[in-house]
Amino acid sequence: MTPAIRLFDPAASVAEVRTLRSVYLEMLPEFPESMSPRTLVEHRTALSRWEEATNDPDIRSVDRVTVRQLRDHLIGRGVSGQTINKIWRTLRAMLRFAHDELGLIEQIPAVSPFMRSRLVDVESSLPREVLTHDELAQMWLNCLQARYPIVHPCCAWRTFLVLAWCTGMRTGDLVDLRWSAIAWNQKLIRWAADKTSKLQGLPLLTWVEQHLQRWREVAPPGERIFEGFKKRGHVDHNTGRTFSGYYVTWSNQITDGIEPKPQIKTLRADLVTELNDIQDGVGGWAAGHTPVGVTDRNYDKPSKRVRLAFESRPVPPCFLWGINDGVSSVVHG
Repeated sequence: MTPAIRLFDPAASVAEVRTLRSVYLEMLPEFPESMSPRTLVEHRTALSRWEEATNDPDIRSVDRVTVRQLRDHLIGRGVSGQTINKIWRTLRAMLRFAHDELGLIEQIPAVSPFMRSRLVDVESSLPREVLTHDELAQMWLNCLQARYPIVHPCCAWRTFLVLAWCTGMRTGDLVDLRWSAIAWNQKLIRWAADKTSKLQGLPLLTWVEQHLQRWREVAPPGERIFEGFKKRGHVDHNTGRTFSGYYVTWSNQITDGIEPKPQIKTLRADLVTELNDIQDGVGGWAAGHTPVGVTDRNYDKPSKRVRLAFESRPVPPCFLWGINDGVSSVVHG
């Protein structure tokens, strides 16, 4: 009789429910201490999407129908195909843990037998060519259209554009960059990459320093250089209403009229490509793609060849407008 009593005992039934979130909580101790906080945010975002779409059922009841429910929910919310598949890869890793480590499920569900690691087909796109100086000049002028952030948006975006072009930082690192990262006396920009935790230091070129000093004069108070960049922004696909943020501003104002439309990370690709053309291997070093040991990861500073490569890179003329003629209004807009 005991099994029957336990089967219908509400408290016991609730305790035995194993949701995907509960599986994730069991995974957490397995993660390395060096895991990026941004990666953990991506995990939480994927779980939230899962719960919105499915109400996080007992994992043993999840099947192909549940997975399709997730897919249709994300499509209905206007999520891009690349992002949908990225969310699924994150969730699938949790399902794999439930299968391999916990033995909770007999197989990992999929939208179909032919699509296991993705939810939707996404057409592959060729990488964008390096931005031309004319295109950068158009983006420079487009900064006058920016209305986000509230404080001196044109100057904020021009400074952002300069730093993105000359450092190739990942967007998250650049948005979160602190003033303390600028070693004025050493002519360095120093930070720890959020994705890899690699300590990095890139040359602070004189003209870049001048842009930073001008922005510093009018920037909102705070530890972050881009204190006003507080949110990404989004478009409500049900109402068409646009909510301001740095990604929305980049897409709608800064890159207006440029086709194909560049992403912020396009400037990172440009840095790697152009520096490698000047000095083989410098681009990968500058992007933090080559740490193989303690020395490379923590102690390899910008050598003379790195500084020479940075100084040899042709500077877009628009970045120098107003720098040496004392006309600050050209920079501030």
